[in-house]
Amino acid sequence: MKSGISAVLILAFCSSMFAQSRDIKIITENFDEDPGWENYNNRVECSDCPGITQDFGWSATNNNGDGSGEIGGTIWRSTTPAYYAMPIGKPLTFKDKFSASGKISVKETPKESIGFYLGFFNAERQGWRVWSSCGARISAMKGGRAKWHLDYKTGQAAGAILNPDLEIPGDGSVHTWELKYEPDVSVADNEWPDPRLKSYFPPGGRNIHTDSILVRFKKDDPSMTKEKLLELLFAARDKGLVDDWYRKGLYHLWDLELEPEKIKGRITFTFDGESVSYFLIPGHQDHPATIDRFGIWNMQIYTGSMEFY
Repeated sequence: MKSGISAVLILAFCSSMFAQSRDIKIITENFDEDPGWENYNNRVECSDCPGITQDFGWSATNNNGDGSGEIGGTIWRSTTPAYYAMPIGKPLTFKDKFSASGKISVKETPKESIGFYLGFFNAERQGWRVWSSCGARISAMKGGRAKWHLDYKTGQAAGAILNPDLEIPGDGSVHTWELKYEPDVSVADNEWPDPRLKSYFPPGGRNIHTDSILVRFKKDDPSMTKEKLLELLFAARDKGLVDDWYRKGLYHLWDLELEPEKIKGRITFTFDGESVSYFLIPGHQDHPATIDRFGIWNMQIYTGSMEFY
């Protein structure tokens, strides 16, 4: 069998003057020779290629106020993997308990540039959202601020993400953080922060806008406000009873967890004393995973940089 690509093009020309007549031309090309087609930017050789300089790792600086010595520098997001990390002697899975904590400061950030990951990961299977990983990701925002995102991924490329309303100033100020995974924590026994809340989800309980829940709630309790409702929903999310699956715009979409008894494995991130939690999707705890490093790794997409310590 001949390797390569073959193509058959059928070109039909219809005359507006003679609507009943058509000329059909059939072109078959199996590309055993160069057909000499027109080309435009299909082969580009770079003569002055753009480049980046990754410059992060151990540093003798003291940006976090604990004396000389810290991890930090300037990290670029790039399709070329880069990390500074501690090897873990026995690789972890999502059936193991693990945690880490420390201090962090972020310098002034470029406009809307995704920064880097902090957490546990696999050094071999890389790519956008590293396989076998559990971490906190920083992305820059307008006005010199940065935002936290949380995500995990199993060794089968399955995972979930949480976009909490946690921000870190890009001004060099020092903040505390903790990332913790607890494999034995389940959802089934958790109580709703308000026993009425579950009843305001419609049948199916998927992709529900906060405002839709508010309308139903206010029929029974006119004093309910959107701010109070969000507090209840966030509390229910941290208990694993609802999923705040969309948070990229100015609104939230919520899913009611229909089988909480199947949910197990809690990830908690604490920033300056404020904690948020989410849970593994049912079945993901049993996926194979090889988490063999803890440290910093770059976002493996183009482009932008961030300075941190």
